Amino acid sequence: MLLIPARGGGGGGGAGLDPKASVRLATDAPLPAFTAAGSGIGKTLTANANGALTVDGVAVALNNRVAVKDEATSDPDHGIYTVTQVGSGSLPWILTRATDADQDSEVTAGMFFFVTEGTVNGDTGWILVTNDPIVVDTTPLQFSEFTRLGAVVAGAGLIKILNTIAAELHTTADLQGAGADGGTSGLELDVTGVAGKMRAKVDPIGGIQRQAAGLALDIILDTDGTIVIDSDGEFVDTE
Repeated sequence: MLLIPARGGGGGGGAGLDPKASVRLATDAPLPAFTAAGSGIGKTLTANANGALTVDGVAVALNNRVAVKDEATSDPDHGIYTVTQVGSGSLPWILTRATDADQDSEVTAGMFFFVTEGTVNGDTGWILVTNDPIVVDTTPLQFSEFTRLGAVVAGAGLIKILNTIAAELHTTADLQGAGADGGTSGLELDVTGVAGKMRAKVDPIGGIQRQAAGLALDIILDTDGTIVIDSDGEFVDTE
């Protein structure tokens, strides 16, 4: 379960939270030189040179939502913007404050959003940690990352498929014998016969193994003997 830190503020998200629609991209470095014009509603950032804008390794498209958060800490230009002019060899790019985050009542402590794309910031969530009261384009805004789902890496014995973490099984084990090498969890799952046939091998001197004829526990103590619990649940001492 994802927990979002509660902050004070007057946002409409309940309990001090102020959710915004997701943005496609978020800056991971200061924007190329630009000129800011206006304040609040309709405020723009216009590039000082012609050319298309790339944010976090991705070329922006018209009407993309972009979070600007990496200018100087005292810069009041931070916030959520919409791409109103992409930029080209003959035109500068222009960002305009998003209509859901361009007034004091819409930008409060606890405002948060998710980023859907980007080399560094894709699949992350960000929250405004600047305390109220906030005056848009006067108060410097500071954002802090609160989740990075895309950066989760499966450890030994696990595998990540999209947003799912699972045990990495060797799935080519046959019904009769041990499977070939594969997987890192030490677990094998038969792909033949009825579902639910799993074998676990711990190490050469201690393990649990499913046998072809029912379930058996093979606990190997040492080279002198083996304790076996057969498929009927009976104990057999082979020493």
